[in-house]
Order: sequence, then C-alpha cells, then structure tokens
Amino acid sequence: MLRFIPKRVRRFFAFRAPEMLLVTFAVVFFVVVFRHEMFVSIGPGHYGVLWRRFGGGTDTQHLFGEGIHIILPTDKMYIFNGQIQVGEEKLDVLSSDGLKMVVDVVYRFSLNPDEIGDLAKYVGPHYQEKLIAPQVASMARNSFSNNTPEEIFSRRREDIEAALTGDVQKRMDTMFKPDWRPGPALRFVKVWDVLIRGITLPQSVAAAIEAKNRAKQKNEAYDFRLLSEAKEAQRKEIEAAGIEKFQLKVSPGLTESYLQWQGIQATERLAKSNNAKIVVIGAGKSGLPVILGGLDDGKTDTELKLGPSEDTENSDEDVAYEDVRKDASSGAETDAKPTAVGGKSSDKATPGKSSSAKPAAAKPTSSGTSDGAKP
Repeated sequence: MLRFIPKRVRRFFAFRAPEMLLVTFAVVFFVVVFRHEMFVSIGPGHYGVLWRRFGGGTDTQHLFGEGIHIILPTDKMYIFNGQIQVGEEKLDVLSSDGLKMVVDVVYRFSLNPDEIGDLAKYVGPHYQEKLIAPQVASMARNSFSNNTPEEIFSRRREDIEAALTGDVQKRMDTMFKPDWRPGPALRFVKVWDVLIRGITLPQSVAAAIEAKNRAKQKNEAYDFRLLSEAKEAQRKEIEAAGIEKFQLKVSPGLTESYLQWQGIQATERLAKSNNAKIVVIGAGKSGLPVILGGLDDGKTDTELKLGPSEDTENSDEDVAYEDVRKDASSGAETDAKPTAVGGKSSDKATPGKSSSAKPAAAKPTSSGTSDGAKP
C-alpha cells in the first residue's frame, strides 16, 4: 500500500515522524481536556447565546438552536430555557381588614426568543430571581391587601387571579427601559398566569370562617327542604283533586250488582293462583271474600260468632229457633201422669221427659185397685 504513496510524501513522514506524533498527541490531549468547553449540546426548546472572550463579548444578534455546537475553549455558551417555566412564592400579606395570612402563589412564564440576547447581556441567567419573582410578590401583596379572606376563598378568587396576571404582565412589559439603550422597553418575559395555590390563616380565623360557611350551607339546605315540601304539597293537592274528580265520575256506575260481580271475579282469580292460600268466604248474602258477611243485617262480628243478642232485633231464623227452644224446655218441666185403662195403669212419658223419671203412685178408685196398690 505504501508504494502508491509518492516518495516525496513518504520521505516527509519519514523525516517528520516524531514531530507529527507530538502534534497529534497535543491535539488529542487538548480535545480531551477542553471537550466540555468546546462541544456544547443544546436541548429541546432551549437557546444558546455565545460570549466571545476575544471577539466582542455577547453576541445578541445570533442565537444557537438545538443540537451540538463547537466553540473555542476561550468562549462560553449561555443556555436559556425557552419552554414554559413555573415559579413559586410564599408571601406574608395583610388583608383589607388587617388580618395576617400566608399566601402560596404560583406563576407560569416563558421567555421571548427575540429578546433572549439582550436578556443574556443585561440581566443574565438568573433572570427569574432578578425580574419576575420581585414583581409577582409586589403585585400579589398589593392585590391581597384590597380583599378580605372571605373574598379570596369565594368566587372572586378567579377574578383576583386574572387581575393579578394582568398587573404582572403590564409591569414586566414596561419595567426595563434603560437610559443607555434607545428604543422601546424590552419585553423579556411572557406571563401566562398567576395562580393562588393556597392560603394559610390563623387557627381562630379559619375556624370562624368554617363555622360561617357551615351555617350558610345549612341555611341553604333548609331553603331547599322548604321548596321541596312546597312542591310535595302542590303534588298532593293535584293528586287529591284528580282522585275527587275520578270518584265523582265513576261513583254513578258503582252499583251493588257491579261490586258483587267484581267480587266474584276476584274470588275466581284468587282460587286459580298457584300460591298457597286460605280462602275465607263471607257469611252474608253474597258470601264473597273481603265483603264481610252479616254487615248488611246490621250485626257485628261478635254477634255473628256468638249468636243473637238480646239487644238486637231477631231475624226470622232466630224467632223460629227461640220457639223450638221454649217448647223443648216447657215439655221437660211438665210431669207425666198415668191414667187407668181397663184396671191397669199405663205409663206414658211425655215428650222431652228422661227415661229415669218414675211414674206417680196410682190412687184407688171405686171400681177397683191398680196392680201396684195393696188391699
């Protein structure tokens, strides 16, 4: 392979080999030692501003984008985050009524790419601590001093946050206008929003606010209950009117024969059902379940079970039963008297007399004596 290299070149490397090896070693050593200063990697959404030590300082006109860039070891690359960033501040503020409270404020912002070069030159990498945080703290204290804790916790919280965001953005747009730089003010930052993360109140005040809110919710619950009861009363009134109208409309057709027919159908359906049942048939004229027997005669359940009462009017069956009972009792009380027939006594017991009754002794007559009489 060496034969294809010209002799002059081979001769040069042959005589300069030690010097070339030394130069190569020096270059490799230089790259290894200063690799972090020479190779700069810029991530997504970030921008690089180059500061040249021997070339005029900060380059405000040219920004380095994403990727790897090679610079001189004497220069320095400042990287700025162009993405949306989040900052947080805990502030001790006083409300409009002089109450001390701790407010946790969170703000989101992003850098303006057109002004990043001037930001690196006039403010530097610590722009958040120098520009944004002090303005947010100042505007937040001013805003909270005009409101009470109840207003901050209420629906006005969103309004307070929107007003605070607008005030901070307006201040950031007009604050940086140095005398040595002609032209309009530099707008370094875009403030997206300023949010209230939390508010810490004294224990006594927090308890009072909680009790007030609890009483308010209870009052609203009572109002809702009253409204619900009013609606329920209106519903019942409408239902009663409908029932009354229905009864007035169907009452002419509810005859006794129709009700008996409905009772027969109900009894038939009950008898045909597959469930275990005990069918109790009424004892009245209709003899239907549900319709109590005897009610049409003016009798109570007790009278139906125990029989006729002295205070009630007897029916035809009761009168007949009473007559038979009286006849039987009168026959039992009458004594049977024997009569003499053909000189012999005849013992004929009256109906209703028991077999143990003894015949009375026969009295002697003029024609003779009975069989049981002594001479």
